[in-house]
Amino acid sequence: YENGFSLEQREETQDSWQARFSLSEIARNNENMFPQASPFFESNKNKLLVKHEGFIMEYINDKEGMRQNFIVEKRLEGEGLLEVRLETETNLIPLKKSSDDIVLVSVDSSKENIQKEEIWYKGLKVWDAEQNSLEAWVEVSDNEIALVVNDKDAVYPITIDPLSTTAD
Repeated sequence: YENGFSLEQREETQDSWQARFSLSEIARNNENMFPQASPFFESNKNKLLVKHEGFIMEYINDKEGMRQNFIVEKRLEGEGLLEVRLETETNLIPLKKSSDDIVLVSVDSSKENIQKEEIWYKGLKVWDAEQNSLEAWVEVSDNEIALVVNDKDAVYPITIDPLSTTAD
């Protein structure tokens, strides 16, 4: 859809899970870009481009999982860090596992609240137009995921590249 994607368990069971990731904004301090209600869609084989004003959401589906790239075309004004903010709607619990990995877990209360890893949002990589790697990390707060980028010396456009995949 125009501002994100959803995943669900292939086979429905009593403990079925679902998750929807929606871009809420790309922001720095007081300047931000929002998804448009009617962006331009372009697809080719396993790739989908969703073109918004100022940025592109690129989806590439392959054997590793689904890449959701954010290609930010110009630097937002101001100082501070760039953030790509995603809202999650899910019956899973998002947990930060490392600086570039989030896992969404289900909880089986019949087995003493054992957590099972269901979805990974991982492998965050960011680079600029000159292929220079940029410092980036993930943050989780309630139902929001933030991809945080230090773009101080970046040459635009920049690409923000996380991978989403199921645990199995």
